[in-house]
Amino acid sequence: RGDYDIVDAAVANEPKALRFAAPAIRLDRKFLLNAIARDARVLKFVAAKFRDDREFLLEAMRLNGAALAFAPEDFQSDHELVLEAVRSSDAAIKSVPQRMRADSAFMLQVTARSAVAFRWASASLRGDRDFVLHAVAVDGRVVEFASDAMRADRAVGTEAARCSGGAALRLLPTELRADVDVVKAALEQDALALEYASDDLRADADIVSFALKQNGLALRFAAQRLRTDCSFILKAMAQLGITVEELDDFRRTVLDSDRQAMSPVCEFAPLIEGVDLAKLVDEMERTRSLLSLGQR
Repeated sequence: RGDYDIVDAAVANEPKALRFAAPAIRLDRKFLLNAIARDARVLKFVAAKFRDDREFLLEAMRLNGAALAFAPEDFQSDHELVLEAVRSSDAAIKSVPQRMRADSAFMLQVTARSAVAFRWASASLRGDRDFVLHAVAVDGRVVEFASDAMRADRAVGTEAARCSGGAALRLLPTELRADVDVVKAALEQDALALEYASDDLRADADIVSFALKQNGLALRFAAQRLRTDCSFILKAMAQLGITVEELDDFRRTVLDSDRQAMSPVCEFAPLIEGVDLAKLVDEMERTRSLLSLGQR
């Protein structure tokens, strides 16, 4: 009962074994915190002096937020304690009283620490347009847990996409992923969000051009017709600062180790693997000629 290693092994196997440990161990703050970090259930069996000690509980929450479920009921309503718990464990919010999960100001603080925790906000909040708009502005990914009506709301979708790009766009319903303004909001934050746009928009010249201005690698998610179009390939190359000569060198390189050293060419080249580089040169010359004529 007084051997730390034996007690530690026993508590790891069964948290209630802590009850039978020697007083010196049961009152050892460091030992208890280490045990709680490993298994939140240990908090249920610690001495009353620790269960009623707010500073001890705060430290326990930082180590293992799931321990909130085993804290005294009064402390489960302590805002600071809850926020620390949520920071280390999304599911900690499930132990919070319903009245707090219906508190918009508090739940916005929770959302700032954990997008997943938003799913346990009250149903009324998840269907409240003003609250959801504020929440998606903090982290667009929370749109996944909003009510169906809010997920389909154009303003909510736009704000979520503007905040979190593709991470939010992929969670929106089909009609919003086909909405030009929503998709553009996502592309401004992350051009690779093009992956989650509708098929029609991934084949839209204006949308794809908009994405390529942000990141040439977005060409990967354009429709096949545009991925093999020399004018779009050149737009992507211009944004990435890649020349035809560098692509030609890449194709001539045999060793993978040498290819990997040629970033960003290494990432871009596979996207246009079947494209004839001579056609790119011809397109460049044609563009120069048109520009020259336009300047006369």
